[in-house]
Amino acid sequence: MKRKTQIIAFGFDKIVTNTDGLNHTDDEYTIGHVAYDSEESIASADAIMLPSDIFEITKTHQDVYGHRYTTYQCETKKLAEREKQLYRVLDRNGWVCLFLRRLNPGGSRETRFNDLARKLVNKSFDWANSHDPFPHLRSKSDEFRAFIDDFGIAQTKLGVPFRAHGIQALATSDDVREVFAAEIGGRKFFLPLKPISRQGELADILKCAAKSILSYKKRNDLYLPQWLEAICFKNEENISSEIDALSARLDQAKLELSKWPRYKAVLTASGTLLNKVVVSVLRDFFQLNLKSEEGYIEDALIHTETGTPLFVVEIKGVNSGIKREQINQLDSHRERLGMDQHLPGLLIINDFAETPGIEARKAKRIDGQHLEHARRLNVRILRTVTLIEIMLATESRANRSELFLKACDQGSPIVALPPLA
Repeated sequence: MKRKTQIIAFGFDKIVTNTDGLNHTDDEYTIGHVAYDSEESIASADAIMLPSDIFEITKTHQDVYGHRYTTYQCETKKLAEREKQLYRVLDRNGWVCLFLRRLNPGGSRETRFNDLARKLVNKSFDWANSHDPFPHLRSKSDEFRAFIDDFGIAQTKLGVPFRAHGIQALATSDDVREVFAAEIGGRKFFLPLKPISRQGELADILKCAAKSILSYKKRNDLYLPQWLEAICFKNEENISSEIDALSARLDQAKLELSKWPRYKAVLTASGTLLNKVVVSVLRDFFQLNLKSEEGYIEDALIHTETGTPLFVVEIKGVNSGIKREQINQLDSHRERLGMDQHLPGLLIINDFAETPGIEARKAKRIDGQHLEHARRLNVRILRTVTLIEIMLATESRANRSELFLKACDQGSPIVALPPLA
């Protein structure tokens, strides 16, 4: 049975109020609509359709003199996420269809890239101009003739492509001087989107565009029918298996790599983020049995494997030096947890957090009275500059958890890099 092309139509709820009719199944393809604010990924699709100018927020203001002006903002995080997903589809030899409304080309470098469709247009053509609806389009491809005849009203014309090779005009003016639809390499399609004038018209436009694109690709791409998949060369199978294994290994390596830069944040973070990073270091890097009644509370307990408490831990990030009150807070938390002062406290602190450079941080001195106060309350002090040094020194050691605990136990009260054989 022939596999259908899975098409995701994204963000069309930004231009029409009713999207109920956009989901469609045909013999060759299916179209499923994903709303603009949905968290559903579009990366799994074979193809993506999206309208232009949906990521930009336009606001009109009035100054004290009554003059009106417009500001343009972009939902950058959402745009970046969807752009990444779109390129994952293209990397798998999928295709994207951009429906160009009255495209705002952007007057500055910043606004030129305020929208995903606009970014792709500006990367492919040296300019694009919006204009009033223009109906006199001439199809340059038989596969798109029905689309141009029925829905060919353009509001944006495209300029000279940056790279002529692989770019084909799909619809032009009668004198062929102006381009209103084009495609690049059978993977990026730029089609006009007329003003929607009736219920259900957008669904008809998407279905007609999907049929046109698939017919065009069938004629111009290397097209193999589904039944040929039963024929497989041995080398083809081996290489495919090798690619799958390498892809799985690459994904695992990326996941493994991502945690190492995060560990370094013990030198820059504060608040909840610092708590999360330090907890990750203690649990994942040093493989310690860390328990806390709350998710990433700033105080917790380090236990032995059998559950015996070793340290009460408190995590702090400050721009200045260590203060007496931070030591007192750890003592209070220890008491709140029902422990007495025989159980040592471990204050992990990112002090002088705004001072750049490890050596500059290490050169900062701690008030001797605060150190004496920490000794009396049985509190060890582990500065994050020392924590990083311990991590670097013990990274290749199988017993790094033991070395870490030994260094903390020997703190008097400052924890230092443990001697390594």
